[in-house]
Amino acid sequence: MNKADVNMPKDREGRSIPVLGFKKLGSQSFGVTTASARSVNALVIESDDAAVVSLYATADMFVNFGDNTVVATTNDHFLPANQYMDIKVGHTHIAAITESDTGKLYISERN
Repeated sequence: MNKADVNMPKDREGRSIPVLGFKKLGSQSFGVTTASARSVNALVIESDDAAVVSLYATADMFVNFGDNTVVATTNDHFLPANQYMDIKVGHTHIAAITESDTGKLYISERN
């Protein structure tokens, strides 16, 4: 058994279930409309040049990843409303846009 497995939750057969916790001070949110908006705070990129984030949108939207100048268009990755999506990103900022609605994008950094 891997030492890291000791503190992980177990399934019915005693196998570790790999899960990530929430990073302290690693949450943010922003309003999203038909004009591209982006996260204000940079994501913390770890030693493997990537971060894992959980995204939750209150409206259907499209997201894009990049630096502090990233913009989103309706041709970017679709994020459906009211579903969590865990994703590995190698960029510091997330931009989002809706086609016709308004909503909020919640970002939780994981570790």
